[in-house]
Amino acid sequence: MNTIALICSSILFITIGLYFVQMVLLCLFPKTESCINIPYSDNLNMYFFLVIPCLNEELVIQETIKNMLNFKIPNLKIIIIDDDSEDNTINKVLELGNVYQIDNDNFSLNQYNNENLILLKRHLPNARLGKGKSLNSAYFLISQIIQKQKLNPDNCIMSVFDADVFISQHELERVAVILANEPKTGMVQSRVRMGISTRDYFLPRMQDMEFFIIINRMQNLREYMGTVAAAGNG
Repeated sequence: MNTIALICSSILFITIGLYFVQMVLLCLFPKTESCINIPYSDNLNMYFFLVIPCLNEELVIQETIKNMLNFKIPNLKIIIIDDDSEDNTINKVLELGNVYQIDNDNFSLNQYNNENLILLKRHLPNARLGKGKSLNSAYFLISQIIQKQKLNPDNCIMSVFDADVFISQHELERVAVILANEPKTGMVQSRVRMGISTRDYFLPRMQDMEFFIIINRMQNLREYMGTVAAAGNG
C-alpha cells in the first residue's frame, strides 16, 4: 500500500512540476501585437458573416443577436444555424423581425434581399451531425451569397460564435484591421472571458483564468512557433 501511495504521489508531483514549468515557459515569450497603431475605418470595405450554431438555445439566443444587431458596422450579416432544435429557438429568432429563412434541405436564395439576419434551418436526419457539419452548411450559404452579390472573397470574413456570447463592436473592428493589413493572415483567434454574472462563482472563475491567461499565452506562443490551432471559443 505504501508503494502505491509513493508511486501516486511521485506522479502527482511530477505532473504539477511540469505544469508550472510550462506556465513559466509560456510567460517568457512577450505578447505579440498586430497593426496596433492602425485605426478602423469603414473604408476597409470588409463584409462580416457572423455565424451562430444553435441547438436548443431559446434562453440566450435573443440577447446574443440583439447585441450584434446594435453594431454600427456596414456589410454585416448574422447567420443563425438551427440544428433542428426541440425548444423555442426558432421562434425566438423570428420574434426579432425581418429574418430571411432558408431551408438547408431545399436550398434557394431566389427571394434573398440582402437581409441582415438569416435563419438557416437544418432537419433530421441531416441535422445534429456535429458542429462541423453545421458550419459547413453556413460556409456553403456564405459562398452562395458572395456569388449572388458579386462580392470580393478577399474582403469577406466568416466569424463563429457560441449562442450565449457577448462581443463588442471593437472586437470586429480589430479583426477587420488585421485581415485588411496583413495579407498572409487567414484566421484570427480572440481572447475570451467568462461573463461578469457568473465570474463570482468558483468554477466559472477558474475557467475564466484558463481562458484569459493560460490559453491566451498558449496561443501567443504559437505566433513564435508558426503554428495554428483555433480554440472553440473566440
